[in-house]
Amino acid sequence: MSDGSPMPFPGDAPNDPPDPSSSDGGEKKPAISIPAHPDSGVSERAPEPAAPPAAVGAEAASADDDLIPPEFKNATAHEEPRKTFWVGTLPDCPKWNLDLGGISFPRMTEKVTGPNATDRQPEAGTKIELTPTQVKRVKDAIRSRVFRMRANGTGDLIITNDPRRPYTKSPHDRPCAEFVYMQAVEAAPREFAYPDPLATA
Repeated sequence: MSDGSPMPFPGDAPNDPPDPSSSDGGEKKPAISIPAHPDSGVSERAPEPAAPPAAVGAEAASADDDLIPPEFKNATAHEEPRKTFWVGTLPDCPKWNLDLGGISFPRMTEKVTGPNATDRQPEAGTKIELTPTQVKRVKDAIRSRVFRMRANGTGDLIITNDPRRPYTKSPHDRPCAEFVYMQAVEAAPREFAYPDPLATA
């Protein structure tokens, strides 16, 4: 006789038993890994190797050293002393502006003043702080440059120690030092006057 519960239809799956892992009173059991059957067509994959630990200490420092340019590896912790120089090109220089040893030598600059920065006063050259290393680099660059002059006062700047372009001296060549100045500010006169070129300094 029927006890009042519905009769299962053909093909219905029997009621699943309660999952003990989801019960409130028990701890969830870990899932069991079942290896693939050889005939299932599913290949087992080997576990991924663990990543090596990050470099620490000396190993990390050596890795960072590869990113540091060689010229900075032996740099000292303290900075070189700086000194203010007045630099620029003289009025008879064939070029208005020159770049020498990474330092700009302009003919003229502007001093901006006024409450709204509207007053502009032209000034010869510019004042810049340089270290002894920078001063040496500038002087080395000036020594290796000449102007090949033309009759009209213009000229071309030539690098005399460029291995790609062998230099042949010409009677029309004049040292670059004749056309530029680099003077310490404390030695500059109070009244404006162009300083002597480096060729006579």
